[in-house]
Amino acid sequence: MRPFYLFLCAVISIGLGGAYFALDGNDKHVAPLYTPPYVAVYAFEHTEEMDFVERLRQAGIKPVIVKSMNEQANIAEISERLSQAGFKSGNFRTPIVDINGRLFQNPGLNKVIDTYLDTKQPEAAEPETEEKPAPPDIGALRKAAESGDSHAQSRLAELYEYGEGVPKDNNEALKLYTAAANQGDPAGIGGLGEMYLNGKGVQQNREEGVKLVHAAAEKGDARAQGNLGITYLNEGALKNYQEALEWLEKGADQGDARAECALGEMYADGKGVAKNDEEALKWYRKSAKQGNAIAERHLGYAYDKGKGAPQDFFEAAKWTKKAAEQGDVTAQRNLGGDYFYGEGVPKDYAESLKWYKKAAEQNDAKSQQRVGYLYAHGFGIEKNLKEAVEWYLKAAEQGDAEAQMLLGKAYFVGQGVPQNYAESLMWTQVAAEQGDAKAQTRLAYYYYEGIVVSQDYAASFNWYKKAAEQGDVDAQNALGAMYYNHEKYGLPENVTEAVKWFRSAADQGNGDAMVSLGDMYRDGIGVSRDRSEACKLYGLAAKESVRLARSRASDCR
Repeated sequence: MRPFYLFLCAVISIGLGGAYFALDGNDKHVAPLYTPPYVAVYAFEHTEEMDFVERLRQAGIKPVIVKSMNEQANIAEISERLSQAGFKSGNFRTPIVDINGRLFQNPGLNKVIDTYLDTKQPEAAEPETEEKPAPPDIGALRKAAESGDSHAQSRLAELYEYGEGVPKDNNEALKLYTAAANQGDPAGIGGLGEMYLNGKGVQQNREEGVKLVHAAAEKGDARAQGNLGITYLNEGALKNYQEALEWLEKGADQGDARAECALGEMYADGKGVAKNDEEALKWYRKSAKQGNAIAERHLGYAYDKGKGAPQDFFEAAKWTKKAAEQGDVTAQRNLGGDYFYGEGVPKDYAESLKWYKKAAEQNDAKSQQRVGYLYAHGFGIEKNLKEAVEWYLKAAEQGDAEAQMLLGKAYFVGQGVPQNYAESLMWTQVAAEQGDAKAQTRLAYYYYEGIVVSQDYAASFNWYKKAAEQGDVDAQNALGAMYYNHEKYGLPENVTEAVKWFRSAADQGNGDAMVSLGDMYRDGIGVSRDRSEACKLYGLAAKESVRLARSRASDCR
């Protein structure tokens, strides 16, 4: 799904005014945030902390991983409880572990296990399993349908429509639905309406389809009620959230899996109802237990993001895999990410490539880009730059901005394709204009150095600014440098902006920006002169292996 980033300092800076904090003391009791039993980990991304989390998992404990707080709905709540637990200013480098409402700084594995087990555990919930119906008796259905049984005709038509137990055959499905509908069978009428709605076995006719589905829904057919609700939910001219809610509730109350899933989507998105992640999760779960692939994928996403339930990567991966195995392209892409980053499943590049490829072969642009990336770096397969470029091109031609950026880079350096500056510029510019921050930074660099294009500092500044405002650390550092050396670039003097962008880049760990910001503190440019702060920044930059920082830091001794 996404990279395994753990940023405690990002948490605190959002919630408590931008400072860094460290826990002073252990065993701090705080108000519950999640439902016990749980272990929540708040930390930077460091190998030892990732190993710590992995050891928790091996011990049978599923930790809640609090990642970038921009993705957390309860930033203020988490920040408040950490503050109450005794955080003081300082550099935070070890994880805080929250064990069922008790906070510890960097506790050993045994401490976590003992504290976790000492907490009274609620009774384990029944495992969530799919409610798979018994396979249909095709022979008996066919015999009944041939004798004129309308219910058998409708059921057999559905099997032909979806290829369940029989070869998929829309023409046969249409014939059987029509026969059932002519006898007034609600399922036959609704099924025939769906065929018209989607143009299956017949020329598409939305108006006729809606009319038939509405008639079947009025007769109480659950599938038709679900289809009608989905039509009102998504159909442009017919879009009506109140009508959608009414019909989806009717279909869901009768156990229609598609209606349950769509009802969950309404609650998740706040369409026609108040946004309610718990209610969405409830309906997704009902639908997923019937094997609905879209609901399985939504359920996996909910667990991944902690929406409606505590964050749980294992549950997320479990449900995502169920959907992926049914061919859901988004789930296949997400599962590729799970295996790539080792979230909820063991890290396995070969499995990652396998699932990304399945989605890519369904023409999913983002997965095509990811397949290209794995080939380019030899993850899960022998490195093959030519193959990588071929996948990048597939994705780029579908408009994937990251693939366009990577393709531009490949043409620039001549990796997997002959070097071609014109192609590099074209793909980089297309990606930049779509808002890809790395492409914007690369395009700014082209203009700055006069590579591929004529040197143009004004254009370079504009592209760096676009990328910097999206958080690109290299662009932020470059923008700070342009403001600092404003005369060279024809900019008005603005040392405040220079400080702002150097600080933004430094806060993301850019060593060059740390040195530049340190120089501004040393010389009192744009900030109050502060040798201590300058030396601190030089020291941090030296740890990032910035050569200039070492000489600066040596002057601080």
